[in-house]
Amino acid sequence: MGMKLLKTKLSNLEIFENGVFELDFINEKRVSNSEKISNIVFPLFNNFYDLNSIALVGINASGKTVSLKLISDILNIYIANYGLSSTRNLQYFFKNELEITNILMDDNKLYKIKSYIKKNEENKMYFYEEELKEVNITTQINHVNLSKIFDNIKPTLRSELKTEFLKRDDSIFSAILNQKDKRVGIFDLSFFTNKNIPVLHKFVELDFVRYLDPSIKKLEILS
Repeated sequence: MGMKLLKTKLSNLEIFENGVFELDFINEKRVSNSEKISNIVFPLFNNFYDLNSIALVGINASGKTVSLKLISDILNIYIANYGLSSTRNLQYFFKNELEITNILMDDNKLYKIKSYIKKNEENKMYFYEEELKEVNITTQINHVNLSKIFDNIKPTLRSELKTEFLKRDDSIFSAILNQKDKRVGIFDLSFFTNKNIPVLHKFVELDFVRYLDPSIKKLEILS
């Protein structure tokens, strides 16, 4: 299993309430056997499962598409191992300083990386400071103590490292990602959210049509 993002939190954003965007990808409630069998969730460790799908619900202009764009940039930086200069969206949503906190995992470790990002005179982003902590995954880790297991771990600070070979737009977490065998591809499909693409098939399955509207008996495109 490759690197996975479990939780992310962005602070000092301009368009969200209290300036915070936070998303948790792991289960909160107990997972049933039927959910495991139907692949609704993906097993991580102990009783932790990754949610295979998450729905964002809200009225128009409530931030759904922005949320997808932020998630895409976070995944590109901390999973796909790209620099800030390769992101498309982050720079437009904060003014002075952006704080990002992530919890990630690989096969046998959990990581907590807190990044502080600023902009230079040319409005280009760079990592001002970062704190990286890691712990081994054990059977004692559960949903109750997950947020506390990093409390007594001494962080690795970006400011204390020899960073002459580290670009300012690369996270120190790239040192962890560079140890992986291959790079993970991230596919951002958020540009489809504002496009209504018609179905080109002449016939649509009746079960799908009735799911949308039980009163419809048949939908056919006549040429």
